[in-house]
Amino acid sequence: MIVWKKLGFTLAMAVCLILIFCFAAYAREAGDLLGSEITGLVIDRTQSRMGHLFYQSFSGQWDSSITEENIIIAEKIDSMGSSLTRVEVGGITVYKIRLKPRTKDIEDMASFAVTVVQDYVYRNQLELSEKEIKAEAQNNK
Repeated sequence: MIVWKKLGFTLAMAVCLILIFCFAAYAREAGDLLGSEITGLVIDRTQSRMGHLFYQSFSGQWDSSITEENIIIAEKIDSMGSSLTRVEVGGITVYKIRLKPRTKDIEDMASFAVTVVQDYVYRNQLELSEKEIKAEAQNNK
């Protein structure tokens, strides 16, 4: 009887060790996948109802194929109930607007923000292309 208990305990320990090694290998593989950054997202970091409505309207109009940078919509609420909402591209604030409670023109504000952010992204892409062309021209000399 004692032999069976020892054998059962040893078998249980072996199974646990195998599961731990399998889980460690899986976790390492999953960590590699999670370690690579996901890009091209519109991220909601708003807190108020108006901020969420602005985010929904912006993200509904945004074409994610424009850039691989993440777009973050965040806000800071003040004591008067309005919020300073900002749109960031790659950590740089590109657009700011003060949203007041019961603002009716959220769709128009979001459309304008999309236009401003698109212009910023296109200008950056153009500047990068120009720098690459100049660098290539200097390398070919």
